[in-house]
Amino acid sequence: MENRTVKISFLVADDELKNGDAKLVEFLRKEGFSQHRVTGYSPMCPRIFVDLNQKLYGRSMIGVGFGTIIGNHAIREEEFYTIYKIYKQYEGKDLFTFKKERFDYND
Repeated sequence: MENRTVKISFLVADDELKNGDAKLVEFLRKEGFSQHRVTGYSPMCPRIFVDLNQKLYGRSMIGVGFGTIIGNHAIREEEFYTIYKIYKQYEGKDLFTFKKERFDYND
């Protein structure tokens, strides 16, 4: 359990998230994400907040938010995997390094 503050996150919504052992939760754990303030979950609220910068995720609860939602809109689980794949390819690289060296975005 993590008590860090989630500042900005993706809000992932999918009926599959009604399950306590959802595929996305297992994926996030394998990727090294920590659960933000374990409070259980409600099958009536099948959403998860995912903070990529801090590698935190949190089960959504009715009336409880976790910081700012990127794009002010929820995304589907499969859309999250696509976005995560893009971010993952830049993990550990400097801000403007896309392949091997800084400012190589047009190569």
